[in-house]
Amino acid sequence: MQVLLRRAEPRDADAIIKLVKGEAAGKDDMEKTLKKRFGDRIDIPDLIDTAPFSLVGTDADDHLVLGFMAFSNGPPPVVDDNNLVQTDDYVADPRVAGVIARQEWDKWVRKWWDFKDVQVTNTKFLSFFVADPDHSLAFLDLALTTTFTLLPNLKYIGYLLPESVILFPPLSSAKYVPPATPTDDTAATSPMAPGGKKTKPPAAARRAGGRGGRKRNTKYFAEVGVRNSNATFVLHVCSRKDVVPTVKVRRARVEDCDDLVPMFRKQNLLKGKHADFYVAELLESKSESSKTLVAEADGEVVGFMSLNRDVDQEMLAETFHLEPFDFLMK
Repeated sequence: MQVLLRRAEPRDADAIIKLVKGEAAGKDDMEKTLKKRFGDRIDIPDLIDTAPFSLVGTDADDHLVLGFMAFSNGPPPVVDDNNLVQTDDYVADPRVAGVIARQEWDKWVRKWWDFKDVQVTNTKFLSFFVADPDHSLAFLDLALTTTFTLLPNLKYIGYLLPESVILFPPLSSAKYVPPATPTDDTAATSPMAPGGKKTKPPAAARRAGGRGGRKRNTKYFAEVGVRNSNATFVLHVCSRKDVVPTVKVRRARVEDCDDLVPMFRKQNLLKGKHADFYVAELLESKSESSKTLVAEADGEVVGFMSLNRDVDQEMLAETFHLEPFDFLMK
């Protein structure tokens, strides 16, 4: 089943509560388990209303809620300045919560954990997560990717877990990449291959590692080392670089043709038998008036741009209203 993502709304509360109670998965102890992970006070309507960012995963028809994830701007209220679980009376008056309530919690985090790069402006905390077991990994991957994409200043997502509780799947799972599906493009001939031989498949197909599309040795959340042995919570952190790859822009090379042609065909930008030669000519061009660039992420070509300064200015001026742009004369 395909998982779609959108912002959580008040109308989702009942469906999320069913997930919390384990009704969808047939697990009566789900709520008890979630309380160990996120604290005793689970108030879904309040989370949807007050969380600065919360998401739900649904089926394709938006009829079935498959997962819910909420974030907070700082450590959860179950932790006090002394790294201890707060009592209900203590939480009732947030003014006594010290540096956490005063939005100086980054100093507090650095005091207890070896997390030097943490800042109030670049880190959020996971305040709640629940998902249908059959779709939990797909939902987590999509939710984290979407969160980092929509919040460009976000570098880290922290999760404080009592030391007596072990990090659980899918948060402890290896990063998932959908398995590459063989297509006609992977077997297409390329003008860059002598004799029209079949070339290697695109980078996406070459790099989907592990069984079922999992990349080995890359997990969503990693434990951060402690600076104080008295800490009663374990800090786990999900980094942007492990979820959303860093894009590097460089000059295109001839060997990029193997990756670019399938990408162009997928978007219907290349048609005809000899269209591949057009890409090859762009990449081989040594003209000073034209440049070709590619965007690369995790060693995979994901974007392409060709620039050319040989422009028929008169034709453009006759075709478009260029007065606001000084007819491209400056």
